[in-house]
Amino acid sequence: IVEQPPGVGVAAEALVATIRHVQALGKKVVLVGPPPSSGFNIGNCLERQARGMLAFGAPMENCSVPVADYRQFFALTDQLLARVVQETGVKLLSFDPLLCDQTRCVSRMDGQLLYVDAGHITHDASRLLVGRLGLAAELLPRP
Repeated sequence: IVEQPPGVGVAAEALVATIRHVQALGKKVVLVGPPPSSGFNIGNCLERQARGMLAFGAPMENCSVPVADYRQFFALTDQLLARVVQETGVKLLSFDPLLCDQTRCVSRMDGQLLYVDAGHITHDASRLLVGRLGLAAELLPRP
């Protein structure tokens, strides 16, 4: 075991190695980026609003995530994923086209609350977004 200071480079090397091992087993690898977030508890905000209560700590009154905050919050993650995609050629699926416009990323879709907490989506949201992203078609073998 060799200790190294944490950083994008160290994480990228480890993830690239993992992807190569999985590919060597004959498996297809697809990376899925994180859902938009900026650190506040989106799920709590949505729950409080659904109950008619005041929601504290959210940057927007509708529990949306400002795109600028999201980009800043995930800047290192974006660097990591871009580097891994460049080095491995794997596909990166992003929630951004479904959830974000130029200024904000929504926290509800088709009447569904999407988030459980600050960065995890609900089971129902997973099914909704996977369908919209075409992830099942991307991963399942074609007949």
